[in-house]
Amino acid sequence: MHALLWVQRMFPEHFRNFVFVNARAVDAHSYGGAQDMEAMKVEANVALKFFENFCRSNGLAAKSYLAFCTDPIDGFVELCEKVRADFPASIFFTSKLVFERDNFLVRLLHNQAALVLQQRLHLAGMQMVILPMKVET
Repeated sequence: MHALLWVQRMFPEHFRNFVFVNARAVDAHSYGGAQDMEAMKVEANVALKFFENFCRSNGLAAKSYLAFCTDPIDGFVELCEKVRADFPASIFFTSKLVFERDNFLVRLLHNQAALVLQQRLHLAGMQMVILPMKVET
């Protein structure tokens, strides 16, 4: 939600179509069987539908893509390639936590997924903007 509202504030009336991408990691610890997988799908779809409905209630077009994979970065890249195929002029946005008091431990605990994803998309010819999300400690 932070990224969506930030984009609307910074680029008023510029972006009227939004696509939400969700790549969920599935491994031996998070997947306990068919029922657990179905619950994960329902939870993910509910979250995506929330964002789609929010956009539509504000006069914006919205669509979503969902994948389950062992590596979320790979899953996001694959979904972004699908989005680009459907919407060639896409620009991708993500958020990155920014802490008031940053140190080695904070950087270690909060991985650099946004930067890795931006690099992978850039190398594949897609643009991603990383939006800072301040976390007060």
